[in-house]
Amino acid sequence: MLRLSSSGNKTTLLSMGMVGLFGCTEDIPDLLLHSIPHIVLETYETLPGEFVSINAVRELSDGSVLVADRSGRALYWIDSGFQKVEQIGATGDGPQEYRSVEAIFALSGDSTAVRDGSGNRLMMMSERHIVGAATLGSNPLRITIGMDTTGGMLLASPLRGRSAGPGDAWTEWDSLMVVRALRDGTETDTIARLHTRRAVSVQTDRALYTYVDPLSPPDAVLLLPDGWVALVQPEPYRVSWVSATGQRVVGPSIAHDRYIADDAAIALALSPPGAPVGEGVPEHFYGHGYFEKPRNLPPFIATSVTIGHHGVLAPLPDGNVVVRRTRTEVTAQRYDVFDRTGVLAAIIMLPPEHEIIGTGRSSLYVRSTDAWGVQQLHRAMWPDIGPRRQAESEGLSQ
Repeated sequence: MLRLSSSGNKTTLLSMGMVGLFGCTEDIPDLLLHSIPHIVLETYETLPGEFVSINAVRELSDGSVLVADRSGRALYWIDSGFQKVEQIGATGDGPQEYRSVEAIFALSGDSTAVRDGSGNRLMMMSERHIVGAATLGSNPLRITIGMDTTGGMLLASPLRGRSAGPGDAWTEWDSLMVVRALRDGTETDTIARLHTRRAVSVQTDRALYTYVDPLSPPDAVLLLPDGWVALVQPEPYRVSWVSATGQRVVGPSIAHDRYIADDAAIALALSPPGAPVGEGVPEHFYGHGYFEKPRNLPPFIATSVTIGHHGVLAPLPDGNVVVRRTRTEVTAQRYDVFDRTGVLAAIIMLPPEHEIIGTGRSSLYVRSTDAWGVQQLHRAMWPDIGPRRQAESEGLSQ
């Protein structure tokens, strides 16, 4: 049994003002001081198997688990006794095949939809069996980023604009338009226009190269099984919600430590889990003039290419969410727990090689990465931290 953080720790946080979702401003005159408990997780089970890049998990009703390995281009099933691992289907374009496994969506019961790497093609599953495939729409740029148990889904369409850059470079100002829709593609609500990471394209004699600013944090969005949508934005740092009925809950802005973005801090923030600090850190191109080096580290950065949550947002068993913070400590990785009023309810501290990847009925799934890049999956018991705060019943919706 591995204790992932020490018990009894508390941290003090200042929550300042409330700013309306997507630009509207409403100031709260009083400053609120919150004492935020640290949650202790205990890893009591390590699942069998070694993986290349676990990007999604899905716990079935019998306790068995579906595991998506994007870089390994495979979908696995682990039995409820954690004794065996079996690959489901194979790589290819056939009815029981996939090019890669980009996302897993939990539907009602033990039904599951798996989005593969070929546009909007979905594999439909019953328990651990592939029972069919479907393609949602003919627009390859309209991507399914979430499905829930109530018959709804989230669709994202990229919006792209360019502005002149230095030399032969131009800036790609990308954003995503996110809408809620029914399974037949009928749009029912516009959720948000989300900013993505800043990028530049450079034309050379040989090819067109695109570079992404790794410290340019994206807005992130996550559809939960009951139809609620969580949104997190970096500046001001806050989590807001859109309920299943379309009501909007604006979270308070959260003050965060302003760490100076010097070379050492950037190397730590961008170091892959399990690797020595600074090893495997991509060149950030600030010295080339393509990006302006930030003065301070942002509250979070993208750690996944998965469109929507970007590795920033993950669900919790109680219906709340966690936000993976920018790494600022050599020996720990911080996660912030937000309830459905957007209030910072708790903090989880994990070893730096551990990452929260998914949720079960009463547990969290955590992936670990060793120094050789090999990943394993663990199941950690989720402690009872009290009932979920329902924003609509408390009159906090806007």
